Amino acid sequence: MKTKSNTSRLIKFLWIIVVLVSIKTILTDFGADNAYTMAMSYRHLSGDRMFLEMWEPHQTSIFFTDALMWVYGLIVPSFTGVAIYLQVCGTAFFAVIAYFLFREVRELAGDVPAHFATIFFLIFKAKQTVFPEFSNLQIGFSALVFLCLINFFKEPKKYSRLIFAALFLCMEVLSYPSCVTAFVAVVILICMYTDRKLKNVLIFAATTAVAGIAYVMFFALRVGPKLFIECLKGIVDSDSHANTTLVGGFDYYRGTVYALVWIAVSVAIALLAGAVWKGILRKKFNALTVFGAVFFTGNAIMIIGQRKTGIDWTCCFYIIPVVLMALGFFDFKELPVERRRFFVSGVLISVASAIAAAMLTDLGIITSIAFLVLGGTVSFAAIKDLREKALAGVTLILMTVLFNRGIVLWGYGNQWDVWTVYEVERYVKGGPTKFLVTDYMTSKMDEVNIAEFNRYIGPDDTLLIVGDEWLFDPADFMFTEAEISNWSVIDTPFYNEEMLHYFEINPGKEPTVVAVKCWFGNLDISPDSFIMKWVEEGYEKVGDGSYFRFYRKAQNAE
Repeated sequence: MKTKSNTSRLIKFLWIIVVLVSIKTILTDFGADNAYTMAMSYRHLSGDRMFLEMWEPHQTSIFFTDALMWVYGLIVPSFTGVAIYLQVCGTAFFAVIAYFLFREVRELAGDVPAHFATIFFLIFKAKQTVFPEFSNLQIGFSALVFLCLINFFKEPKKYSRLIFAALFLCMEVLSYPSCVTAFVAVVILICMYTDRKLKNVLIFAATTAVAGIAYVMFFALRVGPKLFIECLKGIVDSDSHANTTLVGGFDYYRGTVYALVWIAVSVAIALLAGAVWKGILRKKFNALTVFGAVFFTGNAIMIIGQRKTGIDWTCCFYIIPVVLMALGFFDFKELPVERRRFFVSGVLISVASAIAAAMLTDLGIITSIAFLVLGGTVSFAAIKDLREKALAGVTLILMTVLFNRGIVLWGYGNQWDVWTVYEVERYVKGGPTKFLVTDYMTSKMDEVNIAEFNRYIGPDDTLLIVGDEWLFDPADFMFTEAEISNWSVIDTPFYNEEMLHYFEINPGKEPTVVAVKCWFGNLDISPDSFIMKWVEEGYEKVGDGSYFRFYRKAQNAE
């Protein structure tokens, strides 16, 4: 009875932390990909047509933010503060899915695993933000595919669940096109866990095919088949993901290597402590508890001390879904059939998500491992003795997630080497990211940029922003009412001859004003680059702002 009471208090304590971490996440964890998604929806709602005037590689993912921002725009036409609103909506989206996951896990494994699984799903994110951008939508819709499948396996005559699984898969593919890999995973699961394999696979495949063909045909007919194909080629040829890699060489594996060393050290210390404990004290020993304690402590030390060590530890905890899945497989054969099916289905679908992310990402492999969120979530239903022997160890692993998500800043907050929540200094005071809590420089730069954009750019202008190919903030496009001229508002821009091709197809998009990233008069872009030669040939400098140099179309330019 006392143990049950202690467990109840533990769960309440964890949920209090979840609420606090969620508030911190909404207010601070907003990154470049979030701004990219927001800017895509902004230009789409402003009248730019998908595929024709929008050449963003991730544009199919904006159906969700389009709807949310359309509602917000009815109340706040300027979209001031829309980022916080979208953060709240993203939290609500995951909370709804988490509720249904909670019910499934509780039915299979009881209250404690259900609470742990729900907390993990709510807090652990592939990019550590709650914003409904393409990565989170991919994970969210993959979880909905999973929930529909699990319930179809229970009652295989209810084909509506299979059809909904197919439709949610289509939404997952729209969110992240390489998620066609999930189709293979679902087909495998249908063949594993249903009797009428061929019929079920055909229903599932036909639904996805009809929905997919209808989507493609809509845009092909709207734009024109020939021009549609031409624009698709332009999107591929101008995509920064196809031409640049943000990390290469050992850096691609660095985070994963650090994480594996962290696991190996934790296991080694746990085994050594176990040998000493049993050999000297002759008492029972819980290796998982010691592993969890070392795992949590080591992570906390590395996070707090990373400024002194110079080791970027912020992504290393992305390995945690792998740890949880390993624990789930440890006693896999002893699980009831329903729990094995639940576990395998979630793991397989999440592996498909991770593979899909690895196929398109320009980041390190550790960031793809983070897409195993669903696999980590379902593992709580498979871990043996979670309410007893495994409780302390698994709680410490879960606390590692809560610690990282609670203390580490992601995105806006850490772009000036501000890594922890106690280092933030002020909030953004204007524009679409108003009220986000961040470092001093980010907030100040937004204030300055908003003022200078409105000084040099008019509402009737067509604006081209030239940013550093490493990374820039797409929210800058929303600082003015000017029409967007960029073929893509992606946060890692790439400039080549496809830009000229874009202007040939869309002559009305040729800019009247160009804003080039600079630092108090020193350009961030090489003067010998393709884009700067093009700007200098057709545009005249009209002023240097603090962080942008402004050009206007020359009077004698054609």
